[in-house]
Amino acid sequence: MVAEEQVCVLFAGVRGWLDKIQTQDIGTFEELYLDHLRNKHSHILETLRTEGQVSDKTNADIAGVLEEFIPTCAEINDNRYASSDGAVHLELTAKRTQPKENQSFN
Repeated sequence: MVAEEQVCVLFAGVRGWLDKIQTQDIGTFEELYLDHLRNKHSHILETLRTEGQVSDKTNADIAGVLEEFIPTCAEINDNRYASSDGAVHLELTAKRTQPKENQSFN
């Protein structure tokens, strides 16, 4: 994973955005989140790559993406349910063909 993607994933974790997602579902969330960033918010990744830091604007941009994305990420797959403790479970149902170069699907 490239540095700018790592920044976005770590941002979500350390800022509490993943607190209500079950630990076993973090990998699924990460895959959906990165796909969303790459396809709809690539300018954020480019900014992180070129600036090499998280500016106040980029901080706000990432938070805005998470605020928009987290409530809808499971709806993309139509497989969201909350447990009695309010934690969110996700199931990745996207079709996978072949892994990207140097990537494996476990």
